[in-house]
Parts: sequence; C-alpha cells; structure tokens
Amino acid sequence: MVLMKPWPFESDLAQIFLSFCERVPFGIILTDRALQIVHLNGWVREHLAEKDRELEGAPLLHLLDASAEEYVLPRFQDTLQNGTPQTLSTRFHPVVFRLLSQSGAPLPHSVTLLPLYDRDAVSGVLILIQDASERLLSEHDLKREIAKLKTLQQIETSLRTLDFEACLRIIVQEVRRFFEATFVTLLLRQENTLVLVASDGVEKETFAKGEVVVRVGEGISGWVAAHARPALVHDVSQDPRYYNLIPTTRSEMAVPLMVSGECIGVLDVESERLHAFSRQDLDLLELIGGAAATALHNARIHGEVQRWQTYYRAVMDQTGDVIYTVDRDLKLVNANAAWDAFALQNGGERWLSHLLQGRSLLDAFQGAERTKWERICRNLLDGTMKGYREEIPCHAPWKERWLALQANPLYDAGGQINGIIFSTHDITDYTLTARRLQETNRRLELLVQFAFLLNQNLNYEAILGQAVQKLAEIFRVDAVTVLGKHPRDEAYRLLAGYGISEQHRQTYTLTSARAQEVIQSFGATGAVYNLSTPNKTTHWRIYQQEGFEGVLFTALYVKGEVLGAIFLFTRDLARKFTAEEKELLEVIGAQMSLALANALSFREQQILAELDSLTGIYNRRKFFEIAAAELERSARYLRPCALLMMDLDHFKEYNDTFGHQAGDQLLAELAQTFRRSLREFDTLARYGGDEFILLLPETTQDSALRVAERLLRRVREKNAGIPEPHAIPLSLSIGIACFPQHARDLGSLLKCADEALYRAKQNGRDRYEIALHGGENEHAQP
Repeated sequence: MVLMKPWPFESDLAQIFLSFCERVPFGIILTDRALQIVHLNGWVREHLAEKDRELEGAPLLHLLDASAEEYVLPRFQDTLQNGTPQTLSTRFHPVVFRLLSQSGAPLPHSVTLLPLYDRDAVSGVLILIQDASERLLSEHDLKREIAKLKTLQQIETSLRTLDFEACLRIIVQEVRRFFEATFVTLLLRQENTLVLVASDGVEKETFAKGEVVVRVGEGISGWVAAHARPALVHDVSQDPRYYNLIPTTRSEMAVPLMVSGECIGVLDVESERLHAFSRQDLDLLELIGGAAATALHNARIHGEVQRWQTYYRAVMDQTGDVIYTVDRDLKLVNANAAWDAFALQNGGERWLSHLLQGRSLLDAFQGAERTKWERICRNLLDGTMKGYREEIPCHAPWKERWLALQANPLYDAGGQINGIIFSTHDITDYTLTARRLQETNRRLELLVQFAFLLNQNLNYEAILGQAVQKLAEIFRVDAVTVLGKHPRDEAYRLLAGYGISEQHRQTYTLTSARAQEVIQSFGATGAVYNLSTPNKTTHWRIYQQEGFEGVLFTALYVKGEVLGAIFLFTRDLARKFTAEEKELLEVIGAQMSLALANALSFREQQILAELDSLTGIYNRRKFFEIAAAELERSARYLRPCALLMMDLDHFKEYNDTFGHQAGDQLLAELAQTFRRSLREFDTLARYGGDEFILLLPETTQDSALRVAERLLRRVREKNAGIPEPHAIPLSLSIGIACFPQHARDLGSLLKCADEALYRAKQNGRDRYEIALHGGENEHAQP
C-alpha cells in the first residue's frame, strides 16, 4: 500500500477504518484533491479489469470508463470545490468505473461522492460504489412484462375478425414477430392427424399448405395434441419426441388450441437458436393460443354458416352461441338449441323459440331501445349496413356476464337479402380476462414509475411523500402510511402518510416488540379487518376516529432487520384485499426497503458531516452556513440577533492534570449542558479546541446578557464535580456582539465578538464583555 500525505494511515484509527473498508460488501475509493487514488478496498480490487495492477498513487482517471469521463469529472470537481455530496445516476451512466462482474461483463453500479475534510477544508473524496445489476434487471423485467401484455392485447384485438383465413395469417405472423422465432406453424386436427393450415418464416418450396400431415402422438406437435398440454424444448437434439422436419431447428415450443376442453390444433414456434424460449414465453404463448383457438372457432363457424346455409340448423345447434334468424318483417324464423337453453336459465318457458316463432323481434323492446333496433335492422335489410356488433352486459343474479351480439344480413341463393341472422356469444371470460389484463397493465406501468420514483432521490422525506400518494393510486385505497425508525430510535413512527389526520400522524408509534408480535400473528405481509372494533388492535381508537375498517400491510426488511412497514387502509367494510394485491405489495415493499435504507443511510451521513464528532453539536462549517442565512433574515426583516464567542478558562491546565481523555469528556458534557440551557432554535457550535460559538436569533442585547450569565453559572457549577486536592477553577470567558448595534455582516460580527472575548480574558476571565461601541466598553461584567 502506498501511504500518501496528508493521509495518516499509520494511526490506529486509520488502520481500523481501513480494516472496516476491506470487509464491507461495496466499493470504497479514497482520493486526494488532485484525484489521485489514495486507497481502494478489496471489493474494488475484486472487480477490476486488471487485478494485478497497482493503482494506489495513480490518477483516478485510470479507473474511469471512457464513456463517463465527460459527465463524471465535473461532478468530482464540484464535490472538491463546494463540498457537495453527490450521487451519479445509474439510469444515464450505468458504468462509471471500469469494473467487471464475476462473469466478466461490465458491472452496472451506482456511485456516491462524499467530501473528506481536513481542518474544515475539503482534502479529498470518499467514493462509495454499489452493484446496481439487480435494480436494472428488475426494471427490464417489468418493462418486458408490460410489452408481453400489450402484445397479447393487440393480438386479441386483431383476432376479432370472422375471416378464417385472416385469423390464420394474423396468428402466425404476430407470434413469429413477437417471439423473434425462425418460423411458426399452425396445424389443425382432423381426426388422428394434424394438417398444416398456416405458417410464417417457412419457404414455400419447403412444404405447402395442406401437404404436411403429422399423426397425433408423433413429434413434439403430435405429443402436444395427444396430451392437450404445452411443451417447451430448449435443445431438440436431446428430446426423443422431436420429428426432424426442418434440420436447422434447435429449440421449440408448442401449445394446444383448446375449445370447450377439446384440442382443435397446435400452435408451434421454432428457432435456430438453443434455449431461445423461456417458461414465461410458453405461458404467454398459451394465452395467445387460447385467444387464437376462440378466434379460429368463431371464424370457422361463421364461414360455415355463410357457405352452407342449407345446413345451418345443424351447425347452429352444435355451437354454444345463441343463434337465430328473422325475416324481412323482423319476425323470428328459427333459433338454435342454445336459444332455448339460455331462455330457460334466464327468462323462463315463455321465451322458448317454438312459442315465439312468427312474432316480431321488436316486441322485446320498448321506447328508445325499440327505435334503435328498428333502425339497425332496416339498415341491415337494405344493405346500407354490412354488419353490426355490440357488446352488452347481461348480468345474472349469481354472476357477472357479458355477451357479444353480432348481426349480419342473410342472403338467398340469388344474393338477395331476405332476413337477418343474429349470434350472441358469451364473452364473459374474455371480458374478465381483458379487465384483469388492463388492471395488471396499469399496475405494472405504475410499478415502473414507482421504481423510477424510488431511485431518483436520496431524500427519504421527498421519496416517501410521493410514494404514499402513488401507492394510494395503485391500490385504490383511502389512506397509506409508512412506518419506520432511524438507527438511534427505540420505536417505529410515521415517516409519511396520505389521507390521514394530523393526530394520526403525530401520535402513532409502535414498539419493536409489538412489531414482532404483529409479524408472528399475521406474517410479514397480511391483511386485518374490523379495525375499529374495540380492543381489536393496539391502535383501534385511532382507526375508529379515521373510519378505517381494513388494512393491508407488509414489513420492510433490510438484511433481515425490520426497517419499517407499509400500511394500506380502506374504509369500505366489503373491501377484501386479493392475493394479487398482497403479492404486488410485497414486490413494492422490497423495492422501498432498499430505497429507504439507502436514503436513511445517506441522511445519516449528511447529519454526521454537519456535527462535531466529539461534542455532537454543529461543527464550524455548519455554523457559518446557518449564521449567514439567519443574519440575512435579520437584515431583511430588521430583527435583532446576538453572537457569543466562548472560551474555557484554564482548560490546558485541566488537560495536563486529568489527561486529554478527561478533557474531551469535559468538552462533550459542557456542550450538552449549553444545549440544554438554550432555545431549540438557537445555534450552538464548536469553534475549535475549547472555543464555542453561539448564535441567538430574535435576541436583544439585554437578553444576550442574561443568556451569558446563565452559561457562566453552568460552568461554575462544574467545579463541584472536580475532586480535591486537584480542583481547577473552571470558568468561561464570553465575548458578545449584537446585530445591528455592533456590526451588520457576519465577518464584522465575528470580529467584534472575538475582540470582546479577548478583553474578557484580559480583565480576569469568568466574565463576559460586550463589543465596543463608540469607543467604549459597554456593559462589561464587574
């Protein structure tokens, strides 16, 4: 290791820090102000492209990826010049350093830059590097699922045609395009054989439509038809079922086309690549196969009705759709068996077809609905309308139901319109599936947005404020809360809330023990109902006031520890959370756990960077930041403020007598004593050594004197705790300067207070002095 000044690596504390760096599961690089590498830990060395190269002492530029230099170097300079912590986004620059994963591929990672200080000046940069592979992969998977669902919806929309040949063409073309397959074939079953009826990607001279016949049970397609089960083969050369029809095939998947529990054919997809398809691809192909089977079935029935009008009754009675015809006077001519079955289930015997034959279709309607159907039928009969389709809700008492009604002109042998044929198809399953797909698509899109929201900011208050609103939108609930705790907290409290009262926000807490009891009783993810019932839960009174009846929750885990929880509340007594909602909340909880942990860690680092490590009060840099803003406010609104410079008397003698450790302890105790003696909005900081500095907003000179006297008493009281005979008369000297009497800017105010402090020392210590005004020493303490 190269030891570079001014880094004191030879100290015990530095060695402990370096040992810690070697064991953390993320990368750490230390640089000096010239951006030369001072130290890099084992995680970074393990992921270097050149593992044997000695980089300590080398420019950081040697590690940067060329594509990121233009973007990254100005960010380093900003941190060095301004002391600004920064996070380099993985969304725009997934690779900042030339690091490799275990597989040898470039490693996506996120980078956080933190300034290193030496005597309140930035002396270098601490670089934190975290593996972002899983986060990028998660976003990729979500987008792929959305693309799959959209493709399925597009295919189902395209398959609404009743043209049989068009259905075949759409199926093979769309399937091949989406799965990027070499070729796709569709085979329909004829007794014990499968006959090729459509293909895409296969040269016409290889085999023509109708010429390829596969026996049921032979080959992968034959096996699928015989067993009515899908098949996925990653390497056809290793599968004994494979029938070598095209020599270039390497992988294959096939699904049965099922209608009413019967296999009517097989949809086969093949590729020249090994392992070209996944289990998820097969699941999607099954959905497409189901839609294709239904579309082919409907198109085939429609074609047969048109081509074989003389046999339409037999065909009509074999389908589950309700089919009936009317003449030009709109009187019922015929209806199939499904009509009578539907009538008995929904309207009773008076609606049986043989009782209604000869009656007008319009007798079933009244008012505006009758006028509507009279117009539609006349347009169909005079040829101005080629067809009509309408999806109508037709709910039964025991279930929701939707029907698709199709009406087309009925032609005689001479091509003249002599009536209308109606078909009513039960599309309940399709409608419910489409509704579920739409809802899933909506949630997945929101999930992608949610993932982006969590990763765009390390300010946990900003993250959670937007996250709770987004969760309420995703799950359509009345209120959302996020419970959590900082590392130093004993109990969990509300970090963010949406749709809740201020009392709920301020008073809700949960002990760690109670949190574990809830998890043991209901699991890490669960639902609880009847929340407002007295004594049902610990917080039933709050829930009763809010009107909450049910809650869905999930615990937020990080490295096996419960970081917090998400609660989704509903006021609807009938609302029951589904298994899909629980699963979705678990996914979101996993995302939020990582984001919240990172944000809290970042906030912790920010707080530590603002505090003096010995006393726990503000450091000098943070004091100047606050003081500058407060002085600007005082000047703008013409409000008074006071600044006190304080120095411990005889502190060196105390150190020499009791040791530096005792001296440090004294400084820490005095800092907390001072803090307890002040208002919450007063700003106390360690100025350096045994000096403290205090800013008192909205404070006149008289009030500042009273504060100084109180602080002098607190220090004198410390003498009582010093053992004899080594008692050292601890005391405090204070210099006071007020705005605007003594100075109107921070630099001048500091100078006046410092000069007053010097006079307090010269005039005997254990006293305060006011800054000179008009050449006189005002209100010096006797």
